[in-house]
Amino acid sequence: MAKNCDVCGKKLKLFKSVNVTDGKVCYDCMKQIGIDYLKLPMSLTIEDTLTISEVKDFQTKKQIINVHQRWEDYKNNKMQNKIAEQRNRIAKQDKYEQLKANIKADKPVKKGKVYLDFAKKQIFIDKNLLEDYHLYNFSDFTSYKTIENPTTINKNHSLSHSVIGGLVAGPTGAVIGAFAGNKSYDAVSKMAIILYFKDNNYKQLNYISTATKIDTINYRTEQENMQRFCAHLDKILAYNTTDVSDTLSAPVNTDQLRNLKGLLDDGVITQADFDAKKKQILGL
Repeated sequence: MAKNCDVCGKKLKLFKSVNVTDGKVCYDCMKQIGIDYLKLPMSLTIEDTLTISEVKDFQTKKQIINVHQRWEDYKNNKMQNKIAEQRNRIAKQDKYEQLKANIKADKPVKKGKVYLDFAKKQIFIDKNLLEDYHLYNFSDFTSYKTIENPTTINKNHSLSHSVIGGLVAGPTGAVIGAFAGNKSYDAVSKMAIILYFKDNNYKQLNYISTATKIDTINYRTEQENMQRFCAHLDKILAYNTTDVSDTLSAPVNTDQLRNLKGLLDDGVITQADFDAKKKQILGL
């Protein structure tokens, strides 16, 4: 709490000061500019309209505030600002609703709050309670990562956890490790995709978030759903590479890349061999 008046510098007396918008001012300084708190109605909190610099300026110019007029102006301005804010909120909501309607009209690929609009080449992430919506061009999407957390469900239902996953690199969206090899566990506790964008924002899409046995229909269904969504993300990454590169002399041979990925998964070729051959296929 300030012990001295921010205008005159004198020590503040108990119950003889007020809070202006950016500090404390004693009654004497306020009285010098026409504000007498012994006569002023309590409903007129005129100090809410003043700053320290304004009080000093009134004192220097020896000006007296028309208290009632200033209070009316303050209330009118406050009301106008409130109306303007309300109009802005309505306009923003209308813009959001129109944008979402236009995206939906294109029948996009949807998972959760993420819409992949191949007609407009845009990715729309719907808003939630904590975040506003985001609209990205395909070119803003940089990569994605799959997450699959293995766990063992014991008879006493205790869980033991580990984590595997893969970062997608390049236009084909080759997932390193996420779906490769035979699974040696009985369940997964989590299965998800994380999308990354140029502005360092990311969005996680959950497919499984509770311990689920891998021999169940639910697990197989969600795994297939995730793989299908990954295939759509691969298309976007391929589009981005094709769109920005003038060196590509032919369309991306996705079949050849899939075969190459299979060789990597089977251990026939190394990761270095895979990366080198992929660049060759893409003409990079």
